[in-house]
Amino acid sequence: MSDVSQGPGWWLASDNKWYPPESASGYQAPTGESVGQVPGMVPNYPTNSNVTFVAVAKDVLGRPYAGWWSRVGATLIDGILLSLIGGVIGLAFAKGSSAGSVIAAALTLVYGALMIANKGGTLGNMAVGTMVVDAKTGAPVTPAKAWGRAAMDFLFKFGIFLFAIPTLLDYLWPLWDKQNQTLHDKAAGTVVVKKA
Repeated sequence: MSDVSQGPGWWLASDNKWYPPESASGYQAPTGESVGQVPGMVPNYPTNSNVTFVAVAKDVLGRPYAGWWSRVGATLIDGILLSLIGGVIGLAFAKGSSAGSVIAAALTLVYGALMIANKGGTLGNMAVGTMVVDAKTGAPVTPAKAWGRAAMDFLFKFGIFLFAIPTLLDYLWPLWDKQNQTLHDKAAGTVVVKKA
């Protein structure tokens, strides 16, 4: 049992843990000529088990997409961090001044772009074990794509979309998207995956 797949034949159960092929009911150890066929083996899964088997969507390099709760956790961590920093910046400016708000908003954009371009994710992503990659290649995000993603995220949260519905849709979109992408991921061509 593991939190991540350890190789071919491992399967994800309803308890969200990965199990080796030999733990499946009906598994027969390979012998003789069939040893080379283990990666393609489909175990005889039990039909009367309390465990539900789930197909896990993966990116082009075979990494599972980050789940919605992982993404929420990363967003909350980043939000708390940026709120604390924004609060300090706000205190540095006189009350009623919009300069502190503008600087705090710009910090959100710059933080997201620089962290994703240089580290593959924000501090929130790192804390929950996820990273942002190119949706087509699975490669690390280029600086241009990181800035585009951060800009779209910024626009959905603070910019031209001042109404709550687009922001809400952006946050909820991974719940029904087959790649668990937000709208700002789709616009930038990125996905969030679990780190191996």
